[in-house]
Amino acid sequence: MSTREYAKNLFAQWSDEDFCNQPIFDKLLFQVICGQRTVNTAGVFPINYTRWRKAMRDGDQEPTDAQLTEALHRMEQRRFIYIDENTGEGLIRSRVRRDELDKQPTVLLSALRIMAAFDSPKFAAVMLTELDRISLPTITSTTDKANRLRANLKSAWDTARAHLQALAQHYEQPSQLDPLETLSRPSPEGPVSPGRQDPLETLSRPSPEGPNSVSGSGSGSGSSPSVGGYVERVAANTDHNGHPQPTPAHN
Repeated sequence: MSTREYAKNLFAQWSDEDFCNQPIFDKLLFQVICGQRTVNTAGVFPINYTRWRKAMRDGDQEPTDAQLTEALHRMEQRRFIYIDENTGEGLIRSRVRRDELDKQPTVLLSALRIMAAFDSPKFAAVMLTELDRISLPTITSTTDKANRLRANLKSAWDTARAHLQALAQHYEQPSQLDPLETLSRPSPEGPVSPGRQDPLETLSRPSPEGPNSVSGSGSGSGSSPSVGGYVERVAANTDHNGHPQPTPAHN
């Protein structure tokens, strides 16, 4: 359980086309999830439909589990949130980056240690891409404490990245030959509501050398039973010949 008292709600979010193009229900659910105490600083949270229904109620009317599931499905297509029923958890993809943990060395250290204990191959694949977009905090002090923190960050980075790379091997990743393929595995049913795809946001295996630096955040996350009925797979749009067509995504 996190001890944090608040969650960041960035001004830029409300002028971002990708975020604002979502249904109002999805935007509110995203805010509700981000505001849960059980979200750790690596962005992982337990699935808890009971809490979400109460927070999303309109007067005395609560949304159904099916409505929440559909919203989660749409947000995964838009790459805001990912769900893994095998672990009973979700992941806010950009949480580490948006919270600017590359400016918070001790919080980053905690986040990296959480990533080094990830159980979800799906989350590992997502976070490998996110780690390529953040950098290691600059620690200018030369005190013994600062030197230890610097060394611990480097060690935690190497450990987390090695674990994520090994774990992500068990997740079926999209073809690297087509940068416009979506992250999720295809389903015969097709997407419910395709999002926009940004080629720069697609999942690709990171360079063996890794980035020059790192960032992250950490705190414990509670556990909750997995909720059935959520479909992880998202189908790419296809033309009349059955060839995949680009599907937009976002930050």
